[in-house]
Amino acid sequence: MSTEKTAGTEAVSPAVEYARGLRQLADWIEAHPEIDVPTTSIDVYGAADTKESAAHIMRALGRCDKEFQDTLFNLRRSFGPVVYRFVFTREAVCEKKVVGYRDVPEKYTSAHTEEIVEWQCVPVLADREAA
Repeated sequence: MSTEKTAGTEAVSPAVEYARGLRQLADWIEAHPEIDVPTTSIDVYGAADTKESAAHIMRALGRCDKEFQDTLFNLRRSFGPVVYRFVFTREAVCEKKVVGYRDVPEKYTSAHTEEIVEWQCVPVLADREAA
């Protein structure tokens, strides 16, 4: 934990301050069970959109799920009913391989040619033992 002394008080990292805030929120939620809970997902966007940061986060999460969407790659782990999800662009984390092209006729946009893409996401998506 990175801390520094400042005029008799101790400065703490943003991560420690955030964790303290979550503990305060948890205490408040427990004290008011009659009030609906907020969303059960915490999404972190653009934390550090690189292969290296995704690999570091995956190691820190330990056992986690990997989710794929068209242009996004997610690492997620459940803590009880709360899901903590890190969202990366696939382009930043994986290698984009153009395997062909297709013509898209005019319908909602003008006619154009678009890439047919395959994503190669190793080693970030490899099993932990192989990574």
